[in-house]
Amino acid sequence: MTKEDIIRMAEEASGGRQPDGWGVMLDHQQLERFAALIAAAEREACAKLCDAECNPAPNEGHVSSYQAGCYITAEFLAAAIRAREQEKREQTSLQRQLIDAGALEANPAGLKARKQK
Repeated sequence: MTKEDIIRMAEEASGGRQPDGWGVMLDHQQLERFAALIAAAEREACAKLCDAECNPAPNEGHVSSYQAGCYITAEFLAAAIRAREQEKREQTSLQRQLIDAGALEANPAGLKARKQK
């Protein structure tokens, strides 16, 4: 990930540069969005590294069972890395449902359970 990538994601999370052009300002929600963008980009970069190891080069010819197992493992790992994004979305959706139901309280310090009356 390059410096330009990070700046682009910060601008995306914040809604753009400040009017004076000197950078971005992020509130708590925008900072969480920025962190999510960075994490997603890093997950995809890791998954692509695994993808690169999934298939033998065309000129390798016969592949040993050990090599075949490595290719299968790399494919599995790439899929598992990408699945973490879906897990995060589901977790966030559940948190929103709990907040809406009054079971969780959102505040700048994070989430906390509401006391039952």
